Amino acid sequence: MSFLDRIWPRGESRATLSTARTSDPYLSEFFGFSGNPAVTPETVLSNSAVALRCIALRSELLASVGLHVHRRSLDGGRTRADDLPLYGVLHDNANGWQSAFEFREL
Repeated sequence: MSFLDRIWPRGESRATLSTARTSDPYLSEFFGFSGNPAVTPETVLSNSAVALRCIALRSELLASVGLHVHRRSLDGGRTRADDLPLYGVLHDNANGWQSAFEFREL
C-alpha cells in the first residue's frame, strides 16, 4: 500500500468536478475529475466543515428562539413566571461572561 493510498483510499467516494468545467478532458481525467457525482446527504455530511457548520447553524437557531419560564395554574393553564430566579438566567444573563443566547447556544 502506497503512501497516497493510505491518505486517499480508492474505495472512498468523494465529490468531483464536472469535466464540462475544464476545457481539456484529458487534464480533468489526470486530476481525477470525472462526471457529475450524485449529491446526497451522506456525501455532503462526510465533509467535516459542512457538518460543523450545520451543527453551528442549528444551535444558533435554537438559541435565538425566545425562552420563557411558565408556571402551571390550578385550572391546567399556564402563566409566565417572571419572578423566578431561573428566569433571569435563561432569559437575560446566564453568568458574568455569557449572555443567555450564548449560554443556550453552547
